[in-house]
Amino acid sequence: MKRANPIVYPLLSFGAVLVLWELLVSTGVLNAKVMPLPWTVAKTFYAFLAGGELFVHVWASLSRVLIGFAIGTLCGVVLGVLVGHFERFARFADPLIQALRPIPIAAWLPLAIIWFGIGDKPGIFLIVIGVFFPVFLNTVHGVKFTPPILVRAAQTLGATGRTMLLYVILPSALPNILTGARIGLGLAWVCVVISELLGVTAGLGFLIWDAQTYLRTDKVIVGMIIIAVMGTVCDRLLVRLSSRWIGT
Repeated sequence: MKRANPIVYPLLSFGAVLVLWELLVSTGVLNAKVMPLPWTVAKTFYAFLAGGELFVHVWASLSRVLIGFAIGTLCGVVLGVLVGHFERFARFADPLIQALRPIPIAAWLPLAIIWFGIGDKPGIFLIVIGVFFPVFLNTVHGVKFTPPILVRAAQTLGATGRTMLLYVILPSALPNILTGARIGLGLAWVCVVISELLGVTAGLGFLIWDAQTYLRTDKVIVGMIIIAVMGTVCDRLLVRLSSRWIGT
């Protein structure tokens, strides 16, 4: 039974939601015009899948997410190591980064369009910002709070400077870095929906915004479901890679 739990419990939870959804719409508690039946959503999903349109939107969003995630993670790790390891650099850079951190992603959208025009670049820029901050904060925390016993042991063996950073501090901070990357990956899917509001003709966010214009709530829900599936798959893949890297 324990082996079946990872499959059984999710099926039960999703099944309960579908049953409740069906009951609420069928009994008229929810208007079918604004909240379609699960079967209607399933038919819309099949139409997207059979027509090939689904793959166009998925690939458009996935490519933006992967590029933005890679750039945001790289920037977050590099600056996080510098801020966490070098006190003078931290005094210089950390106040500016902390001041920018509370600015909502949506507030960057007008500037992104002005700076980069329309197309993929504004969306990638927003994803980079969304990914950067959680990766940065977790990297700084991991670097700063390297167990002192590891540092003393490495110093006893003659490790200094670059060797200490590469072979002691970074490996110790890796679990924190990967946690930040996991949070950032989730935010990347949030950002891609916001970024596809303007200037693109394909993507899951574009699909949702376009469907909203025509009051096609079935298409909106299909887009949301696909984002949930893609986000979950990406997260599971990252967790598996993380487990291999940190040996758990």
